[in-house]
Amino acid sequence: DDWHVHVRDAELMASVLRFSTYTSRQMLLMPNLVPPLTTEEMVAEYLSRVGIQHLKDWVIAPPTRFYAALFLHRTTSARDIRNAAINPMIISGKFYPDGGTTNSSSQLTSPRDLRLEVLEAMEEVGMVLCLHGEVVEAEEPDPLLREVAFIKYLDWLVTNFPKLKIVVEHVSDRRMVHHVLNLPETVAMTITSHHPFLTHTDALNDPHCNCMPVAKTETDRECLASTVLTAAWTPKIISGTDTAPHPVPDKKAGKAGVWSAGVHASVLWDHFATSGGDDKFEAFVAFTSGNGARFYGLEMSPEMRGEITFVRQRWQVPEIYEGIVPWKAGEILDWRVKGMEWFGITA
Repeated sequence: DDWHVHVRDAELMASVLRFSTYTSRQMLLMPNLVPPLTTEEMVAEYLSRVGIQHLKDWVIAPPTRFYAALFLHRTTSARDIRNAAINPMIISGKFYPDGGTTNSSSQLTSPRDLRLEVLEAMEEVGMVLCLHGEVVEAEEPDPLLREVAFIKYLDWLVTNFPKLKIVVEHVSDRRMVHHVLNLPETVAMTITSHHPFLTHTDALNDPHCNCMPVAKTETDRECLASTVLTAAWTPKIISGTDTAPHPVPDKKAGKAGVWSAGVHASVLWDHFATSGGDDKFEAFVAFTSGNGARFYGLEMSPEMRGEITFVRQRWQVPEIYEGIVPWKAGEILDWRVKGMEWFGITA
């Protein structure tokens, strides 16, 4: 599963969707498009376009389930939440700090700017609140501190809406990791496939490693890398790759996002295989296929889920693919997903 995915739209979607669907059987699509997906009708139309592209990619389409988040805006109402909740594919509402990442003009500086009726309705209908857990630049100019500065707003949500299920997305700061682990079971977090392997220095040196939240320090990176290995006994830890493609000109212009869909499974399995303990297989399965599905109440039978096979085979990631630079471009990896030989070359 992948509980945080950007497949964009139009031509860009045609290039990237097949990568996510090849390795994931359930995925949660993010709504920060242009225009953002602020109503049930807009989300339903987008899911239809995704489904059509999926059928174009595969003559016999794997049983991928596409879920989506509703873009929360200052104007969002309780009626918008209840209308969206009627659609079983809309399972969350997404908070973005205004201007905090790509296409995130929400007019919200914190979750407290949402109408209280919106949070009450989400709690009532069981819709998960997904948080881009950072404060806006005006509140904290240093991007390395915006996530830890958001903790006070997370605590406000937990205190005032104790039944609301919350996912803090793409956690990148060790202090947020520790805080979420100590909150009630209604709060979980996604960890991307790239944050456990990057620091802010990598992002400074390579625009294709620039993401939001920015990768933090070596200490934060080590915390994330070790935390994912505990997923077998820590159900709060969920895989959300935050794969986020941009054409090369947009990346060079500073847009945030790491396109990891073609390599994330190989990179993660290598990490679990080399650094995990005796339960590395169980931990990998829990992180990628168990914890998120259970938190969202969307567990799948083994027959519906199918299998993924890793082959011990060295292969080189392409430098560029259809105008997009993938994560790990040009590097040689030690594990390949069986059946994805069409991406990259055997080394």
